[in-house]
Amino acid sequence: MLAGTGTGPLDAFVYVGRLESSKKVDVLISAFASSGLKAAGVNLRIVGVGSQREYLEGLAAKLGVADSTFFLGQISTPEELREVYNSAICSVSPGYAGLSITQSLGFGVPVVVSRDEPHAPEIELVKFGEVEFFDTDDHYSLASALRSARDRSSRDGRQELSDRVASSYSAEAMASGILCALDGVEQTLGKDGWPC
Repeated sequence: MLAGTGTGPLDAFVYVGRLESSKKVDVLISAFASSGLKAAGVNLRIVGVGSQREYLEGLAAKLGVADSTFFLGQISTPEELREVYNSAICSVSPGYAGLSITQSLGFGVPVVVSRDEPHAPEIELVKFGEVEFFDTDDHYSLASALRSARDRSSRDGRQELSDRVASSYSAEAMASGILCALDGVEQTLGKDGWPC
């Protein structure tokens, strides 16, 4: 449904969210620098605004990755976001994860997530697969996860992932469940509590 249709290279890690200390974007920049993937032509694209932008730009410069770290500011239209996700190897949530998981998987893009954070309920989307965890606050662990994500990156299965997420976790799917409940229509749920 929403998956990108790009045909170019998968050459970017993507962060979409606020640029605030609780989101730990500094851990991502440090991991990207440690990964060595800049030399392979991979870049980091950061979408969002916040009080830490200047600090994060300085950190990228200090670590030698400023020329491959792009701060794209706020992007809010699905078309523009699709363009960002089209070249994504994966997206990354270095701090607590929330709607960014839904968004990334909705575009068919795998996600790398910090293991021990007070994640929002959207973390349950791990059931769809394509979610990899790294050790919280450990930029070496995240660097390893980034290298692993790049090694297995492919466009194969992205449309199917997007479709599975849309069928169960889109606003339309949730509204349908609410309407069924209000109308007294029984819904069949699996052992995990998700609609069958």
